[in-house]
Amino acid sequence: MSPRPLPDVRPPTEDDEALERVRRRVQSIKHRRAAAGSGLTLAVLVAVTTFALRGDEPASKLVTGGGRPTSSTAPAVSSPPATVPATAPGPAASGLDVAVVNWYFVRYPIDCGATTGTKLLDVVFANPQPTVRLAIVMVACDAGAGTPGRSIFVYDHAESVTSAHLSQTLWRDDWSRLTGTVVAQGADVTTSGSTYSSATIPRCCPDGTFTARWTWTGQSYARVS
Repeated sequence: MSPRPLPDVRPPTEDDEALERVRRRVQSIKHRRAAAGSGLTLAVLVAVTTFALRGDEPASKLVTGGGRPTSSTAPAVSSPPATVPATAPGPAASGLDVAVVNWYFVRYPIDCGATTGTKLLDVVFANPQPTVRLAIVMVACDAGAGTPGRSIFVYDHAESVTSAHLSQTLWRDDWSRLTGTVVAQGADVTTSGSTYSSATIPRCCPDGTFTARWTWTGQSYARVS
């Protein structure tokens, strides 16, 4: 029986150690590339899945910023109607705002006789304080001829589109004057018009003018001049 050859037990040389270091570096590089490839594949898979789950959303919501869905279009903002007031009704605020009233159909507390109706001359909206909105209405009898005196009423809220709550009778013309204009500014109401020095002066031809002013006291207007 022939003896077995002894294994090669010579110590490694410097060349052997260098080759081993190169082999290990190559294997490390392969492992890193394989791991990076797996991560990229996973990221692509997650992105595709997310897009598929959100595919029914509009394109404007798929614009992303900071990781959160955003919209590329601003929501439409509708403007309030011009007839809607910005302030609340007046002191007896138990009804509608005076801005909704059709003042041509309101029945006014003036006596024009059985056959003569009333004529709407002017409507002025006043805000004497932030939470109060009033309607100041000037009317006269619809005489058809001549120049009847004017009456000025203050309404603080509406009961319907054809009815309003009378808060105050501001003024009624007599033979000595004829109101022409009504102006509301802040807490004040100013009226102006023509005057007659005597009852014999024709209504067509007044011989003077006047200006009168009222101011808001918290519940009503008070004459100041």
